[in-house]
Amino acid sequence: MTAMVENVKDNTFELYRKLSEVTSEVTGIACDQEAKFTRDGAKYFYASLLRVLMTVKPVLKKHGLVLYQPYEAKYDNGKTICTVHTIIADLSTGKFLSCSDAAEVAGNHDKGRFITYARRYGISAMLGAVADSDLDGDVVYGNATKKAAVTQASEIPSKVLRNALNNHTKLLTQRLKKDGLEVSTNDFGKFLRSKFDKDFNEMHQYCVKCASTDFEQFKKDITEFRVSATKPV
Repeated sequence: MTAMVENVKDNTFELYRKLSEVTSEVTGIACDQEAKFTRDGAKYFYASLLRVLMTVKPVLKKHGLVLYQPYEAKYDNGKTICTVHTIIADLSTGKFLSCSDAAEVAGNHDKGRFITYARRYGISAMLGAVADSDLDGDVVYGNATKKAAVTQASEIPSKVLRNALNNHTKLLTQRLKKDGLEVSTNDFGKFLRSKFDKDFNEMHQYCVKCASTDFEQFKKDITEFRVSATKPV
């Protein structure tokens, strides 16, 4: 795999200013997937592409930026080289930043895996966000770092979940407001705790699902919660 290299095309101060705002809001992306190294079974955690997109796209849109990730495949002497481009563009000026990652792939399944991988890491690299437990060093350096790395992996979700959860809370609150339903941050927190106690991972997964596919059910649930909360005991 080739190293990811950033290319700057007609950049402006305004584009960087907007990216600065985005990176201040998206400091981490909650890990929602667990995997194991086949060699020794060591666990690591990472954010799925869906989780990455659901976290960053609302923030990019808020600041007038859009994300594009086209790919291209070139065939030469029986080899297939797949390249994925990650582009963040300013809708008001047309200026953009991009990075690319390329690898030789074997068949469509391998190509699909690489595209997903490159899209996840392209986004996190462009925004300077943490989207996994960063255990690459464990593969290279062996058992010396394994204990610390696995400990780090178990801690990462709790460190970044609050920030990711806050992003989705803001998004859902804004959508509720557009539908004429004002919900305070305090009430939103009470609603989530009533369903999941203090399990921030479950809270975040619920908010991701509500924002993507179940918004109408979410609106019904939080309305019923607010009605029941106002009833005298």
